[in-house]
Amino acid sequence: MLYSGPTCDTSTYWERNNGTWPSILSTDYNVGWGKGRIANVAPDSAFDFYSAVFQKGVESQAMGDFEIDFLDFNYLLFPLFLTNVSTSEAWLGGMARAAAVHGLSVQYCMALPSDILASAQHPSVTNARAR
Repeated sequence: MLYSGPTCDTSTYWERNNGTWPSILSTDYNVGWGKGRIANVAPDSAFDFYSAVFQKGVESQAMGDFEIDFLDFNYLLFPLFLTNVSTSEAWLGGMARAAAVHGLSVQYCMALPSDILASAQHPSVTNARAR
């Protein structure tokens, strides 16, 4: 299982050929476990981004599942998720479609009720967990 949550904006996940994936950035984040600027892939690039990550995981490590953690942080860290009604669906939908293409299941973690509701549209999202 590949596990992911918010990443710093200098993570190798952002490298793409000779550039970077389009991303949305948080403001500086200095609470608890995180320090620095956190990034998330731009919703319109989610399918391409997760397709590339999943393809590499399947080919190099026989990845079979994916867990996306800290879903609630999307709304705490990235104002775009609060100001544009289609942002979450574009991001979650791109991720779910990429998982389906690669035959992977997705587990949501720290999902909000809106994320659980959206998962009903995506057969590759099989479960969620929370504390």
